[in-house]
Amino acid sequence: MVRKKFLYGIVLAAGVLGSILTNEAFTMSSRMRFINSDSLIKGMGNSVYDIDIGPDGRIYVPDFRNDNVLVLDKGLNEVLRIKVPSPHGLTVAADGSLYVATYKDGRIYKFDPLFKELKGWDRSLVKGKKISLPLAVDTDKQGNLLIADYALKTVIKVDSEGRYIGRFDTGKIGEGRDFLPHSVMTDGEEYVYVADRGKEKAVRVFKLDGGYVGAWHCPAGEFDPLAVRFLDHKLLLAPNYKDSKLHLFDLSGKWLTDLGSYGDKPGEFLHVTNLVSDGAGHIYVVEEEGNRIQEIDMSGFIETYRD
Repeated sequence: MVRKKFLYGIVLAAGVLGSILTNEAFTMSSRMRFINSDSLIKGMGNSVYDIDIGPDGRIYVPDFRNDNVLVLDKGLNEVLRIKVPSPHGLTVAADGSLYVATYKDGRIYKFDPLFKELKGWDRSLVKGKKISLPLAVDTDKQGNLLIADYALKTVIKVDSEGRYIGRFDTGKIGEGRDFLPHSVMTDGEEYVYVADRGKEKAVRVFKLDGGYVGAWHCPAGEFDPLAVRFLDHKLLLAPNYKDSKLHLFDLSGKWLTDLGSYGDKPGEFLHVTNLVSDGAGHIYVVEEEGNRIQEIDMSGFIETYRD
């Protein structure tokens, strides 16, 4: 299942990637077309940590420092800005509802498909259950919300109204206190993938009910995953903050190759924080330093790794 789940100088990179035949690191093709814009997020260091595509094809970006969620059309033109304090993570559910996790006030905001604010919830849930520092959110096929809570060092599951369902079992992750979930993504059907920035940095895999499955590691240098996202239904990408590369995994957790390198040229990255696939062979990549979105045509690359 393909999941959806700055902007000073938006960079739109489109084109056909060169042939990728081995597991060696490579720089993405320079055969790309750029469209530049400074009409959205101004200045450096805007700390954009997430990006998503809604069922209507619109693109959603949290502008952390300017207290906005930006909604863009398919041409990356601004549709509107939604005032949300310190938005860190967001997700658009299948019904078009927007959920935003805020860093400073520990709150989950909810908006309907027409961007009307609905009743969200703050640190207090029900029956004494709480959230503390939500960094990322995603929804499962029932519409339940999965919240990566960095301070509580777990993933919390609530329903679409914020009613507490449970929390993930992190006791089998070494000493569970070392688990620091920075991003969460579900395939919608069975598994949940979490970028863990704790002592043993890895991509953690859980069942939807919270049971721990195992960890994915990358043998190619120091691994510091900020997120994990589907490239297509068989391939996943995990951006590595340390070396600004994208690490490619298959569904078994086998590391396949590295994509890109540090730099500001097409196919190079300035500390990737997250990415999203549109389901048609394109990815949109956001960077902490680049203040840009790169759109990269991955269709030729995907064909290389398909059975």
